[in-house]
Amino acid sequence: MLKVLKIILKFIGISFAIFILIMLFIISANDNKNKSNEVILNSKNSESKKAIVIYQPSRTSVVKDLAYQFAKGLNDKGYEVTINYPGDFLDADLSKYSIIVFGTPVYIGTPSKVLIEYINRIKNVSDKKIISFISGGSKESPEIDIIKTAIGNVEQSKFVKYYTSDKNKNLTDAYNLSISIEE
Repeated sequence: MLKVLKIILKFIGISFAIFILIMLFIISANDNKNKSNEVILNSKNSESKKAIVIYQPSRTSVVKDLAYQFAKGLNDKGYEVTINYPGDFLDADLSKYSIIVFGTPVYIGTPSKVLIEYINRIKNVSDKKIISFISGGSKESPEIDIIKTAIGNVEQSKFVKYYTSDKNKNLTDAYNLSISIEE
């Protein structure tokens, strides 16, 4: 009987340790604050307005794919679009952009810490059009409130949650939202 109890306790201990390691991996996978990945989609006209899409990559390509759909729609609309990750390397002055898009995966009900830290550093956005999107599996959306708080009171803001199970619909919706933004 004592041997069985020891085996059960070892199993519980190992299971708990594995659970903690998985949670640490998930949280650390959402931390890329020193890695730039800048891509610029040039506009066809020389006098174009500028937009920026700042997204935290996820463990899958879902957030990247959504970010690029937003960028493609804005570029098709005539904007020069800069796409990059958030982080210490990225300039906090976004005054040259008329549209700003933020994107993040959600893990354990939390948006990217790196993105929130970046948003807290930015300046000159009160007159900008801001779209923030999150991607996650849960129908609950408390993470949107975290992003709203970080951005502050910007009148022309839109917040969208995409569910990971609806990938094709999400990509179409992201593109359509980006081309529907009023100038």
